Amino acid sequence: MTNEITPPAVEQAPGLVSPESPLSAPAVEAVAESAADAEARRQAAEERRQELQLALTALSASDDLHQQTQQHAQQLKALPTAQQLTILATLAFEKGTWFAVRTAEHLGDLALLDQLHDYLVRDDVYPHLDIIKRNH
Repeated sequence: MTNEITPPAVEQAPGLVSPESPLSAPAVEAVAESAADAEARRQAAEERRQELQLALTALSASDDLHQQTQQHAQQLKALPTAQQLTILATLAFEKGTWFAVRTAEHLGDLALLDQLHDYLVRDDVYPHLDIIKRNH
């Protein structure tokens, strides 16, 4: 009578590698797909990081423009309305309509803002405004 102990049979999960069963084609493909997925996720994360960086840059530029419009408004407050309108119209051509309108808004004079609008939409003025500046 021999007292040999035999280990219980262990079932191997499908797709696992053992010395008896080398890597199968589906297992290799699964590793390749997961590497490709990881690379795609890394690339998407990098693209998102770049988008956020551009947004932050634009936001800080926006803050700078906001400060500039406030400074221009402060300088214009002491001037007569006719001179303010002339300078705002010049700003519309030099820095864009967005800049001129925001400066006028900081002045707090709705009548002046209305006069600026009336001037900028005139048939002999509007076509000459720079389209890029008009879209700010």
